[in-house]
Amino acid sequence: MALDTLPVLVVIGGGGIGLATALRLGQGHHILLASRSASTLASASEALKQAGHKFTTQQVDVTSYASVRAVAKAAASLGGAIAAVVLTSAISPSMGDAAKIYEVDVLGTANVIAAFGAEVEMPRGSSLVCVGSMAQYMGPPMSDALERHLALAPLGELLKNEEMWEMGRAHEGAAYCIAKKANVLRVAAAAASKEC
Repeated sequence: MALDTLPVLVVIGGGGIGLATALRLGQGHHILLASRSASTLASASEALKQAGHKFTTQQVDVTSYASVRAVAKAAASLGGAIAAVVLTSAISPSMGDAAKIYEVDVLGTANVIAAFGAEVEMPRGSSLVCVGSMAQYMGPPMSDALERHLALAPLGELLKNEEMWEMGRAHEGAAYCIAKKANVLRVAAAAASKEC
C-alpha cells in the first residue's frame, strides 16, 4: 500500500490518552494528531517518530467549529479514507470553571461530531469515538428537556440552557459530570441519525 493511500487515523487531543491511542492504533495508518498545545504536539511527534509512524500534526481549538473543520479537511486531504476519529481532548474540574468545562467538553465534542459528520466523507465502516468518563453517572439528575437539548441543540444554541448552567454553578465537579453525560447524549443522537 502506498503511503499516500494509507487509511487515516485522526486523534484529537495529544496528551496521555491521545498519544497512547495514536501509538496503539496507528500501525498501518497515516495519523493526524491534533492538539491545542504546540508543546504537546512536539513531544508527541517525537514519540510517534521513534515508533516509526507516518503522521501529521495540526493545532486545533475544539471550542471553534472553524478550527475543527480545518482538521477534518486536513484529514480528508491526506489521500486515504478516514478510518477513525478518536476525540480524547477534554478538561477536568481542576483545570477550569464550569464555563470552561462546558466550552471544551460539551461544545468541543459537539464540534468534532458535527465537523466530521458534515464536512468530510466518513466511509461506511469508519468510527468516531469520543472518550468518556464514569463521571457521567455521578452528576445530578437532568430533566428530559435538558437531555433533549444537549443531544440535539444546534451548535450555536448548545451552551444556552439555564438548567445546565444552574446545575453547573454548584461546583466544577457537577459541571464536569454534566458535560460527560452531555457527550454520551450527543454521541447517541448522532449515531441514531446515521443510516447503519
